[in-house]
Amino acid sequence: MARTKVAIIGHSFVRRIKNFIEREKPDGFNLNIENVEGVKYFYKSGGLVKDMFSFLPAIKRYRPRIVFVQIGGNDIGKNNPSKIAKEIEELCCAIYSETGANVIVGSLFRRFKPRQCTEAEYEIQRCDTELQINSFSKRTSIPVNLWKHPRLGMKCLFDTADGVHLKYWSQERFYRSLRGAVLANRNSS
Repeated sequence: MARTKVAIIGHSFVRRIKNFIEREKPDGFNLNIENVEGVKYFYKSGGLVKDMFSFLPAIKRYRPRIVFVQIGGNDIGKNNPSKIAKEIEELCCAIYSETGANVIVGSLFRRFKPRQCTEAEYEIQRCDTELQINSFSKRTSIPVNLWKHPRLGMKCLFDTADGVHLKYWSQERFYRSLRGAVLANRNSS
């Protein structure tokens, strides 16, 4: 099997998982997956979907076979779900056009204290955005998958440092979910 490069792109969750892996997983540079050559992280804390397009030149130079996208949560409350999903769709198409990589879109995390709307409004918009991303992933001809983070649902609401970001045990679950997403998609890349 060929060696695989992985890129992970997104908002502060990506920065935090990178820091978690560096601190807690000394051998985690490749997510502890055989034949993964390495993982490179591209992130902007507080980043919106539109901000991720600035990483395309660097991602193209890196030439990953798999790109994991964790984005959209900061857009909720600022944009409607249709616009957020459309921007994520455009980002996925641009990533594929530039790299030919399989694209995995991580499901949006629940938030206990969203910044731009109430918790109930956030949850409705989060679910609507995910439905639209899932619809896109099923109808597109490019390799895009929506990855539902297992074991990172309601439990995460009670394991957040600030109502948004994950604390230790949920970071561990996020790490395992990332590994699972890459493992599930590396054979089709």
